Amino acid sequence: MPFSVTPMKIIKTERIPTPGLSAMQQQLKESEIAVWLPRLFALGLAAAAAFLLVHFLDLVLFAVPDHDQSWLLYAAERVAAGVQLDGPRLVETNPPLAVWFSLIPVALAHLFRTTSAFMLNLYTGVLMLGSALWSGRLLHRAGFLKGPLQLFLGVSATLLAESLITGAEIGQREQFLVILLVPYLLSAASGATTRLPVIERCALGIVAGIGVCLKPQEILALFCFEIVLAFGIRSLRRLYSPDFLSLFLTACGYLLLVRLTTAVYITHTVPLLKATYWAFGEDSISTLVRNSPGFNIAFLAAIAAWFFLRNRLRNSKLPLALLGCTIGALLAYFQQHTGWGNHQFPQIAFLVLAICTMAIDLFSPSLHNLAQHRIFGIRFFATATLCTLILLPIVIIHHRRVAFRMMFNKGIVEDTLASYPAGTPVYVLSTGLDGFPPVLQHHLIWASRYVHLWMLPALAKNDALSHGGPVPKKVLTPEVIAQISTLQRREMVEDLQSWKPAVVIVKLCRPEGICQAMTGVPFDMLGWFLKDSAFTVEWANYRKQTGNGYYDVYTRIQ
Repeated sequence: MPFSVTPMKIIKTERIPTPGLSAMQQQLKESEIAVWLPRLFALGLAAAAAFLLVHFLDLVLFAVPDHDQSWLLYAAERVAAGVQLDGPRLVETNPPLAVWFSLIPVALAHLFRTTSAFMLNLYTGVLMLGSALWSGRLLHRAGFLKGPLQLFLGVSATLLAESLITGAEIGQREQFLVILLVPYLLSAASGATTRLPVIERCALGIVAGIGVCLKPQEILALFCFEIVLAFGIRSLRRLYSPDFLSLFLTACGYLLLVRLTTAVYITHTVPLLKATYWAFGEDSISTLVRNSPGFNIAFLAAIAAWFFLRNRLRNSKLPLALLGCTIGALLAYFQQHTGWGNHQFPQIAFLVLAICTMAIDLFSPSLHNLAQHRIFGIRFFATATLCTLILLPIVIIHHRRVAFRMMFNKGIVEDTLASYPAGTPVYVLSTGLDGFPPVLQHHLIWASRYVHLWMLPALAKNDALSHGGPVPKKVLTPEVIAQISTLQRREMVEDLQSWKPAVVIVKLCRPEGICQAMTGVPFDMLGWFLKDSAFTVEWANYRKQTGNGYYDVYTRIQ
């Protein structure tokens, strides 16, 4: 049978020109787009990099740590001076690592003769940069980030996720948790751990373990992350990987250290916290969900985007594991029931990181092509530098204006405390941290073992129940109420006798929520303490000087 070949018809497709344009005009238009598109992208990226750099410098140079961080720095200074943590003169409700970790900026502040608040900012900034650079190296090692442009974007995305806070929240435990945990998460989810030496994998686990110990509630984020990875590889072999084992052993070692050095925290403080601290977190899950519409929309959109784009991603496991971590952080946020912004930071950071890694992965081919363009070189860095030089003076001027306004708008607490010389014992009778950071800023002595009266709200809400008020989240027995009340009054008397504060500022609680955790509960704080005869005797040394309807100021007369 003769061999025959059927000729193949070659179909040539032609580009349909834009109506009204000749072929030459069409080519010129396409060439212009090809030239300007990389330039516009580079310009936008340079501007974004400048904004991120200015935001970072803003946090490091101008942020003023708020009450929580100021108290931890003050407590760390007292520990450095020889005061026993969780002893009769200093009791911290957070686990001891919060104070131990604050010893580092305090020591550096003494070394460089600067304030511990500024050193906390600088220390946090160095940790953020180190975490971002380490994370970028790990993703590059895993093959996820290819080329300088993608590496730059990966480092920037990590730095962005770790710095999405206000200036008042810098140095919060939640931020340190994210900073210390991110390299571990990215290395495990990207597959970089299989290409790392054992010593680096152990370092990742130790650093992550310290982060989790700083904020134990966030163990839920790590748990959900590991569950997603276990389902992804259909195995539990990560349970005996060097990084996970190092994390686990770090947590166990920390618990043992707490038991050996500050056992009273476990035996005394924790039971008191279980009995009373619930009063600071009575928001229901539905309330917390309703109060975060922006996060809810972004979270659902990220899950939908991953579902529809997962087959187009080179590493779909990485953003999915980070979304799982976001769910765990969200559960930890619900578990705390407070609605405080710093408690929400981990879930926001993990979500932003998941979205950024998904975007970098999705546009990786385009980024590779754009990186070849000559605009990504000296011109890019020149544009970013110019934007930074324009933005930074604006930020500096803004902060100086804010500082100038604050000089004339200080409240009675700040004005009163600022009038006393360094080393003066002072106290604010309140369920909130009203006395910080002025105490830290003016180097005053806090005349109490506690940062605030955190046991009182639970007692007040149970007292309101006995007078026909609403049922609190946790109803205490009369025996427990009497025991805690006696303890609170006795310790207050001991503190007043020991420190003899020159001034005591009393917060006036109202039903509309002037006092923290006292919304809807009318409570005479000073009257409650005056029911104790020993307190009445000690309080006879104080006379009321002034008040403004929110605070009354008392000074010691002898």
